[in-house]
Amino acid sequence: MPKWLWFSITALVLTVLVMLPILPVIQQTPEKNSGMFLYTAQQMVEGKTLYKEVWDHKPPLIFAINSLGLILGKGSLWG
Repeated sequence: MPKWLWFSITALVLTVLVMLPILPVIQQTPEKNSGMFLYTAQQMVEGKTLYKEVWDHKPPLIFAINSLGLILGKGSLWG
């Protein structure tokens, strides 16, 4: 088996194993921290201003990443 194929299969299996715990069938609601990040990101996607209309004490990059995930996943946890 070629080395690149072995690497691709390993990467795919690891990705599936990492994503399995947040499978929407298994985990129907996000955990406390994830839920807060998702709520704040959702408010940002809807046009609210971070730290002015939606408050959290964490740096903005985490909310930007979650906002991008919500946009790409069309609101699902898979984003």
